[in-house]
Amino acid sequence: MKTFTKQMRGNTGQEIDHKRALSVLNMQDYPWIPKLHDYSDTHYECEYIEGEILEEYIRRTGDVDFGLDVVQTINIFMYDLQDEFRWLKEGDRPWQEMRLCPDDIHSRNILVRNNQFYIVDLDMFGWFHSYTILKLIQSTNLRLCDTMRSALLLYDHDRSCRIRDAKIADLERQLNDHNGQNKT
Repeated sequence: MKTFTKQMRGNTGQEIDHKRALSVLNMQDYPWIPKLHDYSDTHYECEYIEGEILEEYIRRTGDVDFGLDVVQTINIFMYDLQDEFRWLKEGDRPWQEMRLCPDDIHSRNILVRNNQFYIVDLDMFGWFHSYTILKLIQSTNLRLCDTMRSALLLYDHDRSCRIRDAKIADLERQLNDHNGQNKT
């Protein structure tokens, strides 16, 4: 089996605790998360996913239902992750509840293979203050919906261009046929 290894970055202003976040993902066995083979706070190794970027898949297929299913599944996933939390003490501040959430899901971090989507950038999962979670869910939805809307507009444009080009080719063929008949 082919694998992928990534050196991880920190999340937006967070104490690095990737190992615990990846452990949660690994235990839950989500079908849209590549199988993890090894992970720590500094790197992870997972199943290599060869697929098409979600944005390109939607542009090529125009499959709005698949796109809507991805958004719905990711929303449910993000809500389900809220059952995972930890307490963090920062300096003199009181203990804060931190919840597990991804901070960077977008169409280029989602690959499609055999009508299944995969979230492929796993260092985006971290622990956030509970008041940040709604902003992360909002920004994820905004990015995904904007990108898919643009991809669908491009799909319609590409389809219109193919129809136009076919009509032009047909007219050129008819003109050539007509000119060929007039020469004889």
